[in-house]
Amino acid sequence: REWTRVTKIEPHEEGFLVTAVDVSDWREKDPVTLRRPRFPESDDDLTGQTQQYTCKYLIYAVGQRSKLRRLDVPGEDLPFVTQYYEKASDLQGERVVVVGGGRSADWAATELHDAGRHVTYVMRQSHGLHWGLINSSRDGLPYYRRIAEILESGSERLETVYDTSVTAIEAIDGETRGVVTLSCGDSNRQIEADHVLKE
Repeated sequence: REWTRVTKIEPHEEGFLVTAVDVSDWREKDPVTLRRPRFPESDDDLTGQTQQYTCKYLIYAVGQRSKLRRLDVPGEDLPFVTQYYEKASDLQGERVVVVGGGRSADWAATELHDAGRHVTYVMRQSHGLHWGLINSSRDGLPYYRRIAEILESGSERLETVYDTSVTAIEAIDGETRGVVTLSCGDSNRQIEADHVLKE
């Protein structure tokens, strides 16, 4: 069932009763303009037909986007900051800051690099933790093989910044791009970006 949002799961004599709403009227919405995934996140946005299904077993596998994350820093709601990534062409410009450290951020950083962007990949975790994830996945997932190749080659278009947090985002050139302030231990650094992607 594509374009369906589950709104309730309840016990049922057959196992579970799943209530869902058709959200296909969101199909043509632009995620970059919305600055969030192209599906409704709150019950207030639901207008489609409700369906109910029963099942004996239920697998809950909603993935990393089930709850979109916030940095809780000044400037997070500026127009060039997004928490939705689908493809590199959605993020025009040369410089992208990817904030994350998990599988979806690794995938986005890899694709953006391969699309010709200069990527600064910021994560709170250590070099060791990140490379543990890369090394445990590089033989099974093509994008992990690719990110390992990029990082091991020393590409100047993908910089990884470990043990670091974003502390502020400020607009420049109107609100079309900005400056991101990073904090690592006792030192701060500022970098310019056309987009900030929270993954």
